[in-house]
Amino acid sequence: MFRRLLSFVVPSDEERRFARLKKEVEAPSTTEQMLDDTEAIFSGARTSDDALEEFVTLLAARSEINEVLHRHGWIGVSGKGGNSKLKELYWMLSINGAGGIVVGNIYVPTACLYDPRLLEYVLSMEAEGVSAVDIASNAVNVVEQKTGRSWRPN
Repeated sequence: MFRRLLSFVVPSDEERRFARLKKEVEAPSTTEQMLDDTEAIFSGARTSDDALEEFVTLLAARSEINEVLHRHGWIGVSGKGGNSKLKELYWMLSINGAGGIVVGNIYVPTACLYDPRLLEYVLSMEAEGVSAVDIASNAVNVVEQKTGRSWRPN
């Protein structure tokens, strides 16, 4: 009984790993970080891209995310490359206007990867041929609606 109760209070190893990776991926990119990443590439150390790769691989293996990827022709880690699609979406959202946007405490590009409904929405827009800028803008709007907050200053 105590173990079952404890499982609700204490995060699992996977939950801790998810939280750590999410925090690492959502960290702002500074000039110093970019220089560190450049040095890491040559020294074989961990880069911020390694964290993103680990994050999307973890997400692609989750059943809810894998189902969405599968519906859109991305089979997941063992198929056509669900993790590579998630990484592609992350960069597409980041580059096209959602990258620096935090609504409340939610970073829009990562939310689009770990929320199955939001991922479904983004992939559906992409399949319909919506431009990357509009997809990013719509994703920000959805997060604003869900949280009841705006990222825009008053």
